[in-house]
Amino acid sequence: MVLVGLLLFKRFLFVCSIVRERQEKQANFQLILITHDEEFMEQLHRNGLGRTYYRVGKSDRGHSEITQQTA
Repeated sequence: MVLVGLLLFKRFLFVCSIVRERQEKQANFQLILITHDEEFMEQLHRNGLGRTYYRVGKSDRGHSEITQQTA
């Protein structure tokens, strides 16, 4: 189990390095990520990747709602 966690962490660091590299080279770089993993999103924010994201949910009437969130 520890090995799996280590491998996931290494992949996460690799993704972070790619995103940072792209941000440095291109001022208008945007990353579109669709996930249900809120822990992953928190890790991205803790590592300085992504200041704004959008949360999709349902209203009380069952309609889709999109709200902007700031890290």
